[in-house]
Amino acid sequence: MKDPAFLFYPGDWLGGTMGMTFEEKGAYFELLIFQFNNGSFTKAQAKHVLSICSTSIFEKIIKKFDFKNGLYFNNRLKQEIIKRKKYSASRRKNATGKNKEIKNKTYAKHMENENKNENKNENSKIIYNDFDELKIELLNSEIWLQDIAKLYKLETEKVIELLEKFLVVQKTDNNLNRDLSEIKIHFRRTLNIENEKIKKSESTINKTRKKTFTKAAEEFINN
Repeated sequence: MKDPAFLFYPGDWLGGTMGMTFEEKGAYFELLIFQFNNGSFTKAQAKHVLSICSTSIFEKIIKKFDFKNGLYFNNRLKQEIIKRKKYSASRRKNATGKNKEIKNKTYAKHMENENKNENKNENSKIIYNDFDELKIELLNSEIWLQDIAKLYKLETEKVIELLEKFLVVQKTDNNLNRDLSEIKIHFRRTLNIENEKIKKSESTINKTRKKTFTKAAEEFINN
């Protein structure tokens, strides 16, 4: 019998879709549901599912999926499905009297132990205890990085450079033990602050230049 459900973590969803429009989020979720029901899919199948969406939205969303042997799949969803199957198999063994020592473990506890280096609280938030895993997760958030680059009119490579510096500072200050979405928001706030500093600096420079030009013009006229 096919598993009728998969685990959904709101904190992960918010962090992974930050910067996406509602239409893009809907398209992304449609493909996740399609994968859950049908497994890995071809580009033609994906286009059929998202037939009402524009080409630009399709090309943006399909990047959230890995491509292997001609098929697309979301690796996180794939791993969650595998973990549920393993859990279901262990429960069936328990029902037949095998592995009785773990029979009373709850489903939530089991899934918590399955997710390495992740600490999910009652609100399904996710906290990375390993700095390198956190860094990889953020650097692999391609759409999020591209949206930030577009927002601040920067090259994506520059955003990545700033993100790496931000993470080093946060690690030094022991300020990374937070939900992934909160870390992303903090990074955006940091960029906002730096952006305001640059604007003020440019404004000061322009005012100085204007004063210098005005003074020079006055001296020229008086002479």
